[in-house]
Amino acid sequence: MINDEAIPGRYPRVMYKEVKWQDEYGAEGWSRTEATGWQDAEVVSSEIGGGMHSPVLDIDVSAYLVPSSTPGHSHLYIDYPMSWRQYKRLLKALAKSGLVEPGYVKASIRRKHTAVRVPWLKK
Repeated sequence: MINDEAIPGRYPRVMYKEVKWQDEYGAEGWSRTEATGWQDAEVVSSEIGGGMHSPVLDIDVSAYLVPSSTPGHSHLYIDYPMSWRQYKRLLKALAKSGLVEPGYVKASIRRKHTAVRVPWLKK
C-alpha cells in the first residue's frame, strides 16, 4: 500500500507490517508481509513502484536538511568528520547516482571543499 501522505516526500513509498529481523544487517531470518497502509505499517521502504526506488537511509549520525531558495531543492548538513579523500569518494558516488550535479562535484573538488548558500541568502 502507499503511504497516504503519512511520510513526507514527493513519491509515495511502500510500507510493510510485521517485518522480522534476525540481526542488524543479515538476510538470514529476514521476512516481510504484504504491503500495508500507513496506519498498520512498521517500516517505510525505498520502493515507489514500477521497480523504482527513492532513497530511504538510516543515517547513524546527526544530519539536518534545510530547504534551499530553489523550490524542491535542499542542503544537507551531516555531522560526521571525514578526510578529504573519503569525502571526494562520497561526492563522486553521489554524482554518479544522480543525487548531486556532476558540475557541483567537479567545482568542489577543484576548490577542495563543498559550499552552499547560507539559508537566509536568496539567489
